[in-house]
Amino acid sequence: MTASLSGFSILRRGKASVPPTACQKSPYFKDKSKVRLHIIGHSAGSILRSHLIHRLSAQGWSFDSVNFMAPAVCWDPFTDKVIPAIKDGRVKRYHQFHLTDATEQKDPSCKPILGYSRSLLYLISHSFEQGKITPILGMKNISMRSYKRCSTCAPG
Repeated sequence: MTASLSGFSILRRGKASVPPTACQKSPYFKDKSKVRLHIIGHSAGSILRSHLIHRLSAQGWSFDSVNFMAPAVCWDPFTDKVIPAIKDGRVKRYHQFHLTDATEQKDPSCKPILGYSRSLLYLISHSFEQGKITPILGMKNISMRSYKRCSTCAPG
């Protein structure tokens, strides 16, 4: 059995089928304009939420709000999956919360376990990408530079 965003795919004779979800069966979800969706993602949760927004938007859903807190999603998936939904109005309100760069530089949360004296986002951005800095949305200094260079981020 493999997971799917719209339920679970069940493998039958080499083909995946998706059983109906509660939303697909319920009469309350037939008119999508009457359903208010709010998405909240923190850290790595913003990665999953970015894909969820993209997938549900393609199925005609819209979101009253999307709130990301210290999002660990990289810039490319965010601009590919979330920015189009913001620009065309499927995401009505987008809010992002992050620490200042000075606070990220002094964050002691990784120190007891890893001996690393910066934030987890710094560790991910600077350590796991073969020596290059990966632009992560939740890092203020990196996200502001990336936003200024982003051609799809400009208001539409």
